[in-house]
Amino acid sequence: MNNSTMTIGILKSISFKLTTKLASHPLFNQYFQNINDFISITGFESNELFNLLEQPEQKIFDHFVVVGDSLYEKYQPPFVDVVKIVDFAASEINKAVRKQKLKATADMVNKQAEVIKNAIAKAYFYRSLDNVRLLASQSPENPNSPLTLHLHWLEEIVAYLTKKTKVLPETNHLECHFAEWLKKMEFELLLQSTGEDKDAQHARIYLSHRKIHQEFTYILTFVHNSDYELAFSHWSLLYQAVLELRQNIQNLQLLYKNHEERYFFEYVDEKSDIDEQLYYFLSIRLAKWALSGKNTENIDQLNLKILECLSDAKLDGVLFTSDNEIRVLLQNPDNSEDIDIPHFLEEKLHAFLFKLAKESGMKSRAIAINLNALNNYPKQKISMLRQLSFYKTKHNFELITQQKVELLYQSAIEAESVAAFASKALDDRTLEVFFQPIIGVQKNDMVSLEALVRAPTNEGYLAAEAFLQYLVNEDKMMALDHFVIQRISQYTNQLEGIVDSVSINIYPTSFQHEEIINALISLSEELQRHTVSLVVEITEQLFMGDTSPVEYLAREHNIAFSLDDFGSGYSNLFQLIGLAEREVVKVLKIDGSLVRQIDKDDKVFEVIETITKIANTLSITPIVMEYVESEHILNKLQCLDAKMYFQGYFFDRPLPLDQLIKKYGSANRRDASLVEH
Repeated sequence: MNNSTMTIGILKSISFKLTTKLASHPLFNQYFQNINDFISITGFESNELFNLLEQPEQKIFDHFVVVGDSLYEKYQPPFVDVVKIVDFAASEINKAVRKQKLKATADMVNKQAEVIKNAIAKAYFYRSLDNVRLLASQSPENPNSPLTLHLHWLEEIVAYLTKKTKVLPETNHLECHFAEWLKKMEFELLLQSTGEDKDAQHARIYLSHRKIHQEFTYILTFVHNSDYELAFSHWSLLYQAVLELRQNIQNLQLLYKNHEERYFFEYVDEKSDIDEQLYYFLSIRLAKWALSGKNTENIDQLNLKILECLSDAKLDGVLFTSDNEIRVLLQNPDNSEDIDIPHFLEEKLHAFLFKLAKESGMKSRAIAINLNALNNYPKQKISMLRQLSFYKTKHNFELITQQKVELLYQSAIEAESVAAFASKALDDRTLEVFFQPIIGVQKNDMVSLEALVRAPTNEGYLAAEAFLQYLVNEDKMMALDHFVIQRISQYTNQLEGIVDSVSINIYPTSFQHEEIINALISLSEELQRHTVSLVVEITEQLFMGDTSPVEYLAREHNIAFSLDDFGSGYSNLFQLIGLAEREVVKVLKIDGSLVRQIDKDDKVFEVIETITKIANTLSITPIVMEYVESEHILNKLQCLDAKMYFQGYFFDRPLPLDQLIKKYGSANRRDASLVEH
């Protein structure tokens, strides 16, 4: 027997033993049901492994690229586990051949094992490029968002690496679109929400972004050298850096959204102190009747068009959108004399937006002011800008002149006085809780009460609408909500026998505080002992955040929720459908700004009719019509085919509880109820 024949015999024996070894390996058993699975993936019997030693490297490489592709598609074991299995097999073969003193064969085994790992790495590398498509499918809808722009860059990488394009994507992290965004006001505005952590947040995002481009540069080198193990390893690092960058940006956006208006005006205040830059503040007021996703698309379109107009004019800017207003802070980065900003605002930006708004069924008016005009009023600057929301003008566009700035100042002083008064009343606990009846089919059928805050003054009582926004600006809504909950808990004995339920309004961010959650649970339990249900009124703004606390209260503590002011903002039907299906939202309240217009515009009637049909489809009944102020409005509403209750001055104004009891009697008849017990 010659040496070659003897070597083959030894290798056959080793291959048979390897079969047993592989079948008992824990990682092997984790991904393969039996040895037949292994055969179906690799394409040969384990006892034929020795044949690999006689194959050319390229043939082995090509074969195991196919094996790796099948392995990824069928089992998706982590590449590190694949390496362990290959290394284990190579080690077992090496142990055996070294005992037989076949050194040349041992060296060949090690070499072929590296070829096999590199081939499988190539398959994994190109398969993992598909993850970019998955990430892109989850990208924000805004095509100009920083995350979307960088995902487009990743897609360009995939196209280049898969040879679908010869255009090399940008490798320099200082030259890509995302780097440009890091210099924009939008990024600065998001950082405003981080307070003293601003520099650290900036550094985290900058370093994540730099790492992405560095890893891409490494990958290009490794692919060029056909070193797919390192290419795949660094692609994993690149992808992880993308996820980190994405998470950092989303954390910033979420943090900013929690107190969007406050951070926006803080940023405006900060920028207005920079003398070498030219800043203008623009308030675009929208008169609209909002409904479902269509209106959201209209507002999003307006926002995008504003930013596009600014970009075309080489201006930078940021937006803050509220229910019926878009506020814009825009900047001329170069303070260029070539750009007549007042002319741009009136003749280009607003003229275009006015037309676009009209096509979307909305009316718009814009008020603009040069922030330099407020330099003489440093303490009232932000208050004056807020007053633009209430500034009366007969024109579609008006640039506030220096002569009219004094009027803004006087309005701001009055507003600050109201804010200070309301804040002190809350601190001193001198606010009072009134109750407004929710009326059933019969005029005297009081089915529920809504608790409303009033501030006592020398002239009477100040309605909450006059000061709530100031408490929001000062982060005092949680304190106000807690005050109302405590005050209602003092009325539980009196409420028994009057109505089946009582409604209170809770500000969206208050649900983030455990103190409010526990207080609501305690109030609900106390009311239930007096046969009264608690109904918590929420607004669509809650949909922008975490709804899990609301769902928890509904599911675990049987607290009913009413969606207030529906139709006033950007109604999210998908969220509403989900909450209705989970029986969280049980009552819908139509915004009073719609109801008051129902006898003046047939289109408003059609909008309200559509809302009632949506509510009926979702089994949300009853519907409460707010601001019913005349018999004519009531008669118009009663033409709708829906179960409705009514609330408004036509029936009664908010009153102290003892006055309501005197008026309606301590044994109010209850033929109907707002929510089922």
